[in-house]
Amino acid sequence: VQTDSLPRMREGQFKEVYRRDQKVQLAQILFSEDSTADGDVAQNPTKTSEVYTEQLDEPNEETKKRQLDSLRSAKFALRLSIVLKEPACICLSLAEISKRYLTCFGKDGAENALRCAKKGIEIATSEYYDVDEMAVEAEDKPALKDHGKEPTYPGLLNKGLLEYMPLRVSTICLRSVYLHAGNALSALTKDEEAREVYLKALPILENEPRSSRLDWERSSFYVNIGNTYSRQGNYPKANEMYTNAEKLGEDQCRAEAVVDGLGLIIVSMRARAFALKRNGKEDEGKKVMRDVLTKQMELDKELIKHKEEVKKVMEEAKKEEAEKAKLVAPAAGGITAQG
Repeated sequence: VQTDSLPRMREGQFKEVYRRDQKVQLAQILFSEDSTADGDVAQNPTKTSEVYTEQLDEPNEETKKRQLDSLRSAKFALRLSIVLKEPACICLSLAEISKRYLTCFGKDGAENALRCAKKGIEIATSEYYDVDEMAVEAEDKPALKDHGKEPTYPGLLNKGLLEYMPLRVSTICLRSVYLHAGNALSALTKDEEAREVYLKALPILENEPRSSRLDWERSSFYVNIGNTYSRQGNYPKANEMYTNAEKLGEDQCRAEAVVDGLGLIIVSMRARAFALKRNGKEDEGKKVMRDVLTKQMELDKELIKHKEEVKKVMEEAKKEEAEKAKLVAPAAGGITAQG
């Protein structure tokens, strides 16, 4: 009874679902959809990258529907986060909505994407925020109102909140909203502002441990920063950032995380190829792109190898379970006979 008195959604399909299970489903929406929204990450690790790229081709109807469904899921996550009174999840939901606005609508969704990301930054860097201002973003067509703010909900830097929640939660959320704010600014061709936002995240990442997941995050910032320089015609500075990103991949390969390592290298090399072409060095760009294709073939081989290894492990696990079942069955029969 005491557990059920905590905030939870009490209508619709969630009416009979307890708070704990609602939080589990919220996490699945926020952290599991990336593998299905725009392709299977397991089959193509470069999908892990969150580098802003301008949409050149109109997606087909099936893809467009999937993207819109993904955006609606993020908006539902925001509504659920607000009901559960989870400021970190509200912040991450806004980051996801920002990201999915760009995925769905490209440059046409950039203003909406930037607005959501800025609201996320406010939650991550404030003691209090106006929850009504956040809730409006869960609507299909946000009815924006010009009214005075009423910051009454505790943000991620609230002193009372920090007594039981580590400060690192705020920094994780802040990195995410910085990334998507920078991507929205890039879509609006505001490269100076985008770069300033991206650069704010790098010191936060310095103290984080090295891992494949975090190196993908670092790579996204490096490549995005490089692209802002490239669009401004400063290829040397752009290439410096691409080299930083490429080194992350080389490190992962040396650490035997070859699939992620090759993926990181491919993303940085591809960005370098486009930057060379953009800056009038088309022949050099073509050469780099040929190298990208070679690396992609290496990655494809590694993915097949990895898939076979996973299959082998699963088969061995099933065989082990079957052997255990054989041993348990006679013992169970003996107990029944004695009974």
